[in-house]
Amino acid sequence: METALLLAGIIFFLICTVLFLRHAFATTVGWGVTGLVFPPAAFLFYALTWQRLKRLAVAHVGSTFLLVLACLLWVRAHPFAFDDTRLTWLRDTWAPAFAETPMMIEPAQYVSERELQPYLQGSRHPAGYFLGEQVEFVRTTFVNNILRFKSDENVLSRMEVAIALDKIPLQTGENLLEYTPESLDSPVIHVTYYPEGEQIPEMKVYTRRYWMELLISVKDGVLYTGYVKLRLPDRQRSFLAGEYRAYTRDLRFEGDEVDRQFDSNATIEFVAEQYLINKLGNQLQQVLGFTDTFFQTALDNPTGRTEAKIRLLDGSQHQVKIGVMKGSEGWVVDSGPTADLLEALRKMRAAPAGAIAPMPVRERLNLVNPDRLDAMVGQTVVILTRDGKQREGTISDVDQHNVTLAQPMDGGVLGMLLKRRDITEVKLRH
Repeated sequence: METALLLAGIIFFLICTVLFLRHAFATTVGWGVTGLVFPPAAFLFYALTWQRLKRLAVAHVGSTFLLVLACLLWVRAHPFAFDDTRLTWLRDTWAPAFAETPMMIEPAQYVSERELQPYLQGSRHPAGYFLGEQVEFVRTTFVNNILRFKSDENVLSRMEVAIALDKIPLQTGENLLEYTPESLDSPVIHVTYYPEGEQIPEMKVYTRRYWMELLISVKDGVLYTGYVKLRLPDRQRSFLAGEYRAYTRDLRFEGDEVDRQFDSNATIEFVAEQYLINKLGNQLQQVLGFTDTFFQTALDNPTGRTEAKIRLLDGSQHQVKIGVMKGSEGWVVDSGPTADLLEALRKMRAAPAGAIAPMPVRERLNLVNPDRLDAMVGQTVVILTRDGKQREGTISDVDQHNVTLAQPMDGGVLGMLLKRRDITEVKLRH
């Protein structure tokens, strides 16, 4: 393809050159000889005869650019054809990667070991020097085998260093990982940051050519500890160093205590897990996981929910829906385990494990979505509200904001008005 383009460029250029020389000799012999001896004189000739030869001038200049482009493509496609020829300089200029003398790359500069030592002397958080400024990384997580260092508590922090360890098997105990600029198995490192005054983040990716010493102490639980010494190959001699405490959940800590004011799914699940442990005691064997975790903070009263899968001491497994709300103390449980689970626990304490029996059909309660109250007029329900109280009755009226329950009393009917926003659970009694 490049050969055909080169031939087309040569032919087009020669045609335009012959036409130029024809007009030059037709004007005067001096112009013709000058065009032969000094081809750039064509520009002056075209300037003087622009009204008469402007089409030829445009075509001639265009053919020159086409010829140069075709030559450039051909040289880069066949660089070794110029070895030991007088045109080697042309190849070295247009295709320097194939030059006989290797390209000179500016050597990478790294911060010294001595400069890193102050950051490893019992500092509370890792710190570093990136993009010409000092940065302290106040939060570290180890989620999905990615070790992340964040410069602030925001979901999208101003600067983040992420080390991908998904291809590195970690053993229980201490794991010391060391990499040099010559290492071929270095983990990928992403540095994400927001330039000054910009709203869109930028990212730098390092696949090798850096120095890193990383200690990861793997223990049972949610905490990984260790230290990091990372030196990057850039002109600013960027680095990250210090001891860290990385959590396998997206939690925020104040000292050794979980900050329950922090809004995240992990905080909701942590609060629910602690509630189950305290509520169920030694009857709880294990919390297997959480699903359907959700929270909202846009309304006056922030609320959330999650569904925990637990295994009791007798081996039975249960799905427990837990509602939470945020108050002055942070996220707390608003509505806990359902009545059938608590009944099962009472029977377990009074009888051997495995004594959970199904409740009679007449007493069984089915959970329904509170949004379906409009279609349940005339049915008997049990409603749980945010204050922990339980109301029972027949739904007599439902509007956009309120629900009215009718309950027989002294030969008549007592109506109870409930706000829909205060309803956390609705159970249909059969």
